[in-house]
Amino acid sequence: MKRYVVEKHILLNAPKNDVWDALTNPEKTKRYFFNCKVISDWKPGSSIRFKGRMFWIIPIELSGTIEKVIPGELLQYKLVN
Repeated sequence: MKRYVVEKHILLNAPKNDVWDALTNPEKTKRYFFNCKVISDWKPGSSIRFKGRMFWIIPIELSGTIEKVIPGELLQYKLVN
């Protein structure tokens, strides 16, 4: 089985707290991530799930593990499906 890794770094012209809120607030993730809410307690080793309906039609659920968290600074997670 092939293994694919996507790593993305971007610079945003926004306050750190606003970016953090956009990444961790389920009501905000559904605005930009295929209408999916994010579900996690944001602790390393914990699960992360994105659940919703892509294009408001197709049920979708992605899951993974939180790897690193520095609130307001760094959020690293791995999705497995």
